[in-house]
Amino acid sequence: MRGDLRRRPSIFRALGGNEPPAEVEAGGRMWKLSEIFKHDSWAATALYGTDQEAIVVKFNRHHPIYGFPMGWLAARETRAYTLLAGLTGIPESCGEVLVRGHRWSNAFAHHYIPGHPLAKGERPGPGFFDELEALLHDMHARGLAYMDLNKRENVIVSDDGSPVLVDFQIHIGTGKRYQKAPALGWLIRQLQAGDLYHFNKLKLYHTISPEAAARLPIPWPSKLWRVIYVHPVQWLRRRLLVALKVRTGEGLALSELEPEKAVRLARTNRHQSESACPSPPHEPDHQG
Repeated sequence: MRGDLRRRPSIFRALGGNEPPAEVEAGGRMWKLSEIFKHDSWAATALYGTDQEAIVVKFNRHHPIYGFPMGWLAARETRAYTLLAGLTGIPESCGEVLVRGHRWSNAFAHHYIPGHPLAKGERPGPGFFDELEALLHDMHARGLAYMDLNKRENVIVSDDGSPVLVDFQIHIGTGKRYQKAPALGWLIRQLQAGDLYHFNKLKLYHTISPEAAARLPIPWPSKLWRVIYVHPVQWLRRRLLVALKVRTGEGLALSELEPEKAVRLARTNRHQSESACPSPPHEPDHQG
């Protein structure tokens, strides 16, 4: 199957033509590369481990896009994990990431919590969504809007059945200071309401049905975000990757070499399901 997969051109990879380094230092320890979770335009995310433990290192895009600097991405993620430190369901930060003794300003590391991305059609155990909702409220109380809960692969089902949230690349977080700024406070509250909408949609999808989730009223910030960003950018990105022969058909990531791990798991499950199904019997040609 791997031979049929296509790699993105370097310009559409966070590390260009490079791969994540074979070894990094974080938290005062050395870690060896174990698995690349994804490598797209914005970040390369990889698992690093020792014999006993593992960490996740995210190498954010560093070089500019058409002159627009991108070095701020890792700093944003670091601030988010600092703001949310101590919350159950948020991995603990590992501090600075060094490669061959030099600090990589575009990299961020956190401890690995064993589990898997929430899969399409999966029904997590009792209490999973209650815990996830409590985590969201705790995050909101610290002045952060997550803004990425529409991607179910950002929700990790840990091996003990509890929820874990990762990927804070597009969050907005100001801490409790926003309460002193009425306009900013209003904006944060609107975005946090969007988090709760996506949570309720996710919960309905995974506990009742996709149809029930689709009937949920969409708040206006989510509608606006879809119109001005999600739909046009997603359409353009998919069409561009199809034109470059990285993807096929409607531009989904099924033919891409290093998409999100959730996509790769879905792709593997699909191929296993197809190989387990016997071929249909040959039907005689009645047309002569």
